[in-house]
Amino acid sequence: MAGWGGVETRPAFRKKGLSKALLEDTVRYMKEKGYDFSVLFGIPNYYHRYAFATSLIDESRAIAPSKPWTEETADEPEEISADEFVKSGKVRDIYSEVNEGWNGTIHRDETDYEVLLKDKYEEFSTFTSSIRFFVTDEGYAIIRHDMDKQETSVLEIGARDISSYLSLFKKSAQIAWDAGRDHFQVNIPPDHPCLSALRKWGYRAELSYSFDAGAMARTVNLKGVLEKLPRYFDGLSISDGEETYRVKGEEVKDARGEEEVISLTPGQTAQIIMGYVKASAVGALPPRTASTLESRFSEAVPYMWWVDHF
Repeated sequence: MAGWGGVETRPAFRKKGLSKALLEDTVRYMKEKGYDFSVLFGIPNYYHRYAFATSLIDESRAIAPSKPWTEETADEPEEISADEFVKSGKVRDIYSEVNEGWNGTIHRDETDYEVLLKDKYEEFSTFTSSIRFFVTDEGYAIIRHDMDKQETSVLEIGARDISSYLSLFKKSAQIAWDAGRDHFQVNIPPDHPCLSALRKWGYRAELSYSFDAGAMARTVNLKGVLEKLPRYFDGLSISDGEETYRVKGEEVKDARGEEEVISLTPGQTAQIIMGYVKASAVGALPPRTASTLESRFSEAVPYMWWVDHF
């Protein structure tokens, strides 16, 4: 999967087709380099022109700090340094276990895990914003305290059991309470198992499904996608407007000229695979075709942790 780190044209050079040329050339480059998927976080009403479609949700929870702060928990979180955190094999293992079930979540590669986390979190630490790292025997949390915005946020959290989550939330609540906050934010998937434990304290959920904005995705190499997911497309012919392939068993063959072809844009294909929408909602698909795809790709809540947006 390939990502985009930002696209901008200086004001004096806008309306000349420069970003269009850059984006189209970048998609070609991604295809040449063998990437199958691409994700970006974009401004509204622009990137859909390049076949991107919104494919990830934006989710956070606001929790009042008073009650969690006073409740007893079994395991007191330990604060450690950024270096200790990113080099911790335990944190890495818990991260992998926690994120195994969510579509859209980046599975950080062993080779760049340390560099990725350290560089990103150091970048977000400023004179007015601090990043703190906490671990328990079975969990971890990364907490950001922003003095300018008057916000305390749990950027990432993961644990093997509910008691560890409660210990980490208690620590987050204490930090928010000490800073005089009336709530703290938790960036977390909307179907996370720990949320049932938080209901007794009460929280406010903010769930956003954007249109042609936010977290957007598209396929770059249709054949590569089909070769990685043959059992999901077995017996179907798929076209993205540029290429057409038929999947039979493990084999993916050129299917130009066939009559029964499912036409999907690269963005629609990404939405279906990631579970962002049902196949019947993405376009004018025949009911039988939509039903077949829905039986293979269930609707889900694809989620990416906040730091992986950048």
